[in-house]
Amino acid sequence: MERHYRVHQNIDYDFTVNTTNMSALDCAKAIAAKMNDLV
Repeated sequence: MERHYRVHQNIDYDFTVNTTNMSALDCAKAIAAKMNDLV
Protein backbone atom coordinates (compact mmCIF):
# COMPACT_ATOMS: atom_id res chain seq x y z
CA MET A 1 0.00 0.00 0.00
CA GLU A 2 1.21 3.46 -0.80
CA ARG A 3 -0.20 6.50 0.88
CA HIS A 4 -0.30 9.80 -0.95
CA TYR A 5 -0.91 13.25 0.44
CA ARG A 6 -1.06 16.31 -1.76
CA VAL A 7 -2.01 19.93 -1.37
CA HIS A 8 -3.30 21.63 -4.50
CA GLN A 9 -4.94 25.04 -4.67
CA ASN A 10 -5.36 25.01 -0.88
CA ILE A 11 -7.33 21.74 -1.06
CA ASP A 12 -6.00 18.74 0.85
CA TYR A 13 -6.06 15.43 -1.00
CA ASP A 14 -5.45 12.39 1.15
CA PHE A 15 -5.98 9.00 -0.48
CA THR A 16 -4.63 5.49 -0.55
CA VAL A 17 -3.90 3.46 -3.68
CA ASN A 18 -3.25 -0.27 -3.51
CA THR A 19 -0.14 -0.66 -5.69
CA THR A 20 0.97 -4.09 -4.47
CA ASN A 21 0.18 -6.04 -7.64
CA MET A 22 0.30 -3.18 -10.14
CA SER A 23 2.81 -2.26 -12.78
CA ALA A 24 4.18 1.28 -12.72
CA LEU A 25 1.82 2.29 -15.52
CA ASP A 26 -1.23 0.81 -13.78
CA CYS A 27 -0.16 2.52 -10.58
CA ALA A 28 0.07 5.87 -12.35
CA LYS A 29 -3.35 5.34 -13.92
CA ALA A 30 -4.87 4.45 -10.55
CA ILE A 31 -3.41 7.56 -8.93
CA ALA A 32 -4.59 9.73 -11.83
CA ALA A 33 -8.07 8.23 -11.58
CA LYS A 34 -8.16 8.93 -7.84
CA MET A 35 -7.09 12.53 -8.43
CA ASN A 36 -9.73 12.98 -11.13
CA ASP A 37 -12.40 11.70 -8.76
CA LEU A 38 -11.40 14.32 -6.20
CA VAL A 39 -11.40 17.30 -8.55
